[in-house]
Amino acid sequence: MAEKLLIFDMDGTLVDTRYDITTSINHVRSLKNMPPLTQSKVLEIINHKREELAKKLYDTDSYLPADRAVFEEHYRDQCTKNVVPFGGVVETLTVLKKTGAKMSVATNAPTEFGERILKAAGIEYFFDFIIGACKVNNPKPDSEMIHLIGKLYNGGDLNRELTFIIGDNYTDITAGKNAGIKSVFANWGYGKFHEEAKPHYQAGNFSEILKIVA
Repeated sequence: MAEKLLIFDMDGTLVDTRYDITTSINHVRSLKNMPPLTQSKVLEIINHKREELAKKLYDTDSYLPADRAVFEEHYRDQCTKNVVPFGGVVETLTVLKKTGAKMSVATNAPTEFGERILKAAGIEYFFDFIIGACKVNNPKPDSEMIHLIGKLYNGGDLNRELTFIIGDNYTDITAGKNAGIKSVFANWGYGKFHEEAKPHYQAGNFSEILKIVA
């Protein structure tokens, strides 16, 4: 397994951040005199296409710089308060690490938040690189993050047969498709895959990843 490269999504795949995300979104909404959203509604919304999120969350055609700044200021502390790894994450990552698998994270969150969240969850040390949306011009579903991670491993090209992306959103599956690598859909997460980007595999729980990549 030493040659395998596993690229993980973060929110909804490695860690449960739904409470903190909802809290910070509702903080922004409160300042705009908008009613709070339920956690289930937030999860429903964030599974929509990226360009639709601002409209559904804040009733704006695109993310306003002021709204983004307020969210990030609030979430900077909030994101570490309730985050926990999903069941089986620590045990599975431990096995993968021992077998020599290379592991990194590709998240559409800013890298700063990715690092803070994974550290708060106690699992940041498993990963060689944590790549957030701020590191690329085009976040997922574009494949730029995947190719960047491939380059960070000694500038090497991706071995498409031995590289997997694991995620709970159509953006992860589509990014994998665009990069020509194998994809694993995390059924325990927040989202769902779209028919135009079917994953190669589906995992019902985190420990099933071991069998899939073996």
